Amino acid sequence: YLFFTICKNLNATDIRCELWLTALDRRGRWLPALRLPEPVNLKDYTSTQPAVGYDSAAMAPVLWFASDRPGGKGKLDLWSLPLDTNFFCPCNLPLPGKKITRLPKFASPSNAAALNTPENDGTPFFHTQGQQLYFSSEGWPGLGGYDIFSSKKTGATFTAPNNAGAGLNTSYNDLYFALRPDGRTGYLSSNRYGSY
Repeated sequence: YLFFTICKNLNATDIRCELWLTALDRRGRWLPALRLPEPVNLKDYTSTQPAVGYDSAAMAPVLWFASDRPGGKGKLDLWSLPLDTNFFCPCNLPLPGKKITRLPKFASPSNAAALNTPENDGTPFFHTQGQQLYFSSEGWPGLGGYDIFSSKKTGATFTAPNNAGAGLNTSYNDLYFALRPDGRTGYLSSNRYGSY
């Protein structure tokens, strides 16, 4: 399965994004994509930057994303919701040549209030092996622009966000951090010097 974002330009300055889902059929071909229903996508609000990680406390895969929906602290906030593990069983994949005929029922997303600020918080990545959420924020104290932060999940709570520090962070925008399963190497996106 693959979650992804489709965005539309509303005008010269406004963009609206929604989360979509596709899957590989049993022959390994991508199926036609489906837009996720409410309460994941809300009319007139953006939902974007999806990432899935396995939450050992919830004993389920969890979808993380950023959204400007009501109930947050302002601008883009981090949101999460558990996924229906029965739906994501390989036994439920469509047969070759068939479409996804139904989507699971999605729970109402939860705001990660302890991690969000009144500024933009986004690009979540949940490292399953370390049970740690990585994200970028304009609101927490940092080196400038977006900085990468991490927070360890213990049970149902997260530790205070920790700035990843110089090297990963610069005075530019540092985003979309993703760590490999070994926890030693990964990727990020940045407009720092040398990226042009």
